[in-house]
Amino acid sequence: MFKKVHYLYLIIFLIVSCSAQGKYNKDATITGTLSNAENQNLVLERLSSVSATFIDSTRVNDKGLFSFDLKVEQPGFYRISIDKRNFLNIILDKAEKVHIKSNAENLGKDYDVTGSKETTRLLTLNKELSRFYVWSDSLQRQAKTVQQSGDMNAFMALQQQFQQGNMQHKNFIYQFIDENPGSIAALATVQKLDPEQDIAYFKKIANGLNQSMPGSDYATSFNDQVSKMSVVGVGMEAPDITLNDLNDKPLSLSSLRGKVVLLDFWASWCRPCRAENPNVVKMYNKYKDKGFEILGVSLDTKKGAWQNAIQQDGLTWLHISDLKGWKSSVVPQYKVQGIPYTVLIDKDGKIIAKKLRGAQLERKLQEVLGG
Repeated sequence: MFKKVHYLYLIIFLIVSCSAQGKYNKDATITGTLSNAENQNLVLERLSSVSATFIDSTRVNDKGLFSFDLKVEQPGFYRISIDKRNFLNIILDKAEKVHIKSNAENLGKDYDVTGSKETTRLLTLNKELSRFYVWSDSLQRQAKTVQQSGDMNAFMALQQQFQQGNMQHKNFIYQFIDENPGSIAALATVQKLDPEQDIAYFKKIANGLNQSMPGSDYATSFNDQVSKMSVVGVGMEAPDITLNDLNDKPLSLSSLRGKVVLLDFWASWCRPCRAENPNVVKMYNKYKDKGFEILGVSLDTKKGAWQNAIQQDGLTWLHISDLKGWKSSVVPQYKVQGIPYTVLIDKDGKIIAKKLRGAQLERKLQEVLGG
């Protein structure tokens, strides 16, 4: 009898202890009001950098109300879904009391969230991303129609309009990161960044997350991602390369320190490269007396073809190659995925621009060297 009573009290103690501990652990709440959602089942998941972890599920009552209680240790992305195609995302921090208003027919469209500063930032970003997508899609349809009609002036005007709008959009992204570098919402901007052109912003986000949420899976995973990115991003020191010149003598990029250098990856067999060469010749003749140099890096495999192309196109600047084509050591070193490919380097050996051609190259050289 004693043992039975003892076990009974033990069971009651465990139940009470577990209940109290569970209640204690659940310090964050998500409540919501959904239209068109009576008796609809909702699933709550936490989104890591690589997977989604089930947290809880609940059913919307006949008044469209639902709630989740959970423990949150650090800020994180969470997904509330009806199915794989119908969901909304929020950012939840510890002890937050979040309320959501949406329509169950399309959870992620025009939903409102209160009680979460990070989600407010996320919604601001999503609104701009959506606006830009609709605008650019409309402009591309117009451009296709105009191009088919043969009106090249109208087509060029639309191209210019897109470039201006795209720059405004990128400036919004940059400002968003500048204002909130340690915000987990900044991770949602990554899809709009170019690892080559925007490496400084990738690093800014990584450093911000390290300060705001050190050791979190988001910070750790993103740091790993950034560390594996190209080491030839804008603002970074250009890796030195040494290959033989036309006279089979080694020539190093570092030997040109003190000049603004255009590292030009090309080949005799590359038609776009040969088509671009007259513009590069023009730029070289205009700026060579102002501290500008070009180092042509050929991906040719035959020295004769390389030499002939240089002579035919009048490329009077410096040239190097190991004549190994795409197996050249410089290809992985500079992450070359296609040619023509250019890297503009300042007098101190820092990369200041990449992939410059035509008018873009001329504008940048004018900015850097004047004239």
